[in-house]
Amino acid sequence: MAGEMLKRLATPDTKQMALASHIVDTTQRGIQILNDLLDITRSAFGADIPVVRAPMDMGALGVQLVEEMRSLSKGRTIEIDVVGDTEGAWDKARIGQVFSNLIGNAIEYSFPGGKIFVTVGGAPEGVIISVHNEGSPIAADKLATIFEALTRGQTSQTGQQGSNHLGLGLYITKKIVMAHNGSLDVASDESGTTFTVRLPRE
Repeated sequence: MAGEMLKRLATPDTKQMALASHIVDTTQRGIQILNDLLDITRSAFGADIPVVRAPMDMGALGVQLVEEMRSLSKGRTIEIDVVGDTEGAWDKARIGQVFSNLIGNAIEYSFPGGKIFVTVGGAPEGVIISVHNEGSPIAADKLATIFEALTRGQTSQTGQQGSNHLGLGLYITKKIVMAHNGSLDVASDESGTTFTVRLPRE
């Protein structure tokens, strides 16, 4: 709250504004880590991730999340395409996590200066979301465990294990999708990696 207040009081394009933004961003990352740990703890005790469905437009949410993630894109280009009827009943906050986790993962493991393509398409039974990034293909043994907790891949830039997260993002993403009675799949080859989410409307 103090960081948000500093941002409101600071003059734009000043050092004070930059420092306040860093405080807010770092705090939000810390909160997200705690929320992820709470989710994985619930799962460990056999509890499903809770979802509260309400009418929403998946395409509009996708556009919003892409706009937000562009500020964290590290020079990558993020494009989104929305096609067809993308309205239904889902948990907006949780689906926002799905977009954020998948796009964040694409940023982390794509080639520097590469492109990330997000599509949201209406289907007769529901919606299909795909996130594709241009990057090194994921090895078959890694694909087999990619949705497990505490699993991290190698960044395209350095080949080192990613260190900016706990390896919970994809695990929690799958749990959220499953809580909506949907499915999450991944395919990876020389053209890059694509995560595909299928969610029924109800």
